[in-house]
Amino acid sequence: CGSQSVAETCPSAVSCATMCGLSYSCVACTLLVVPLAVCSVVNVFLAGPPLKTVVLSSNGGRYSASLPLVPSKQEILRLRASDGTARLTLLPEGEMTRFLLLTLYAEERTRSYEATALGMAAHGTLVPLAHSTARMGAASAELPVLQLPVLLQGYSEYELTVRSKGAERDPPPQLEFRLTYVPAAFSSVQAAVRLVLCVGVAATLLAYGAAMGGTAPDTAHFWVMSLLLLLLGLNDPLYAACLARGGDLTLQAASAWAEACFSALLLLFWLAHADSMSSSRGGESVAPLGCSAFWAPKLLAAG
Repeated sequence: CGSQSVAETCPSAVSCATMCGLSYSCVACTLLVVPLAVCSVVNVFLAGPPLKTVVLSSNGGRYSASLPLVPSKQEILRLRASDGTARLTLLPEGEMTRFLLLTLYAEERTRSYEATALGMAAHGTLVPLAHSTARMGAASAELPVLQLPVLLQGYSEYELTVRSKGAERDPPPQLEFRLTYVPAAFSSVQAAVRLVLCVGVAATLLAYGAAMGGTAPDTAHFWVMSLLLLLLGLNDPLYAACLARGGDLTLQAASAWAEACFSALLLLFWLAHADSMSSSRGGESVAPLGCSAFWAPKLLAAG
């Protein structure tokens, strides 16, 4: 790019400032704010609580309990404690979605605990879930608390196993298990909202493409089309499919990548737009930049 001006060496940089004026500069912010505002309103009035917490306590070395839903009587949680091990069996279908958070409170401060999450495979064997193990050492000053987050991965049944590492085989007399999860009613509303937003974004993308079809290619068109495409990913069209499968790590990873890409492109747009505006101020001497010097720090920041 040499020592020429930005306009001569990198026309796309200058066009970031001249491409849109006030209307285009507000598009990216509007594309992000409107879906969030719609989701907030729907969550307040229709979706209900985003999280539910159920509590079960074990009393003594050997203990069993279950938790049915009311009024359906569907059993979603069973607790069995014996021989130094407490097992919580979860049946998430129809009630639990997305993720679980198991919190264990133990009154005895002199023991250590280990919690592991397993999924029931199709052939009836328990499979350890990746990154779903937590440990808690003995604490002398505070009430021991152990937390185990679990992403649902499509299994029909899960088992959360808590083992006591004390000298005795039986677990301590008092253990309290708190299970926090995303209820199915909330997730169903979110899936409907995301579907509506995806349809709206797709319609906007098609309408904009049709309107700009007869015009010469322009950097402004590239920015708007790119933001609209990634906005489609931000609204997570895979959300409903992930719910239908009972959780899927691949779909969740794809959704997370789409959200990250939209945020990175939005940041890149604002950085390029702000730099182009400062570089094209009339009557002021601005040091010329080449293409690499203009884009490299912005791509690094956005990445």
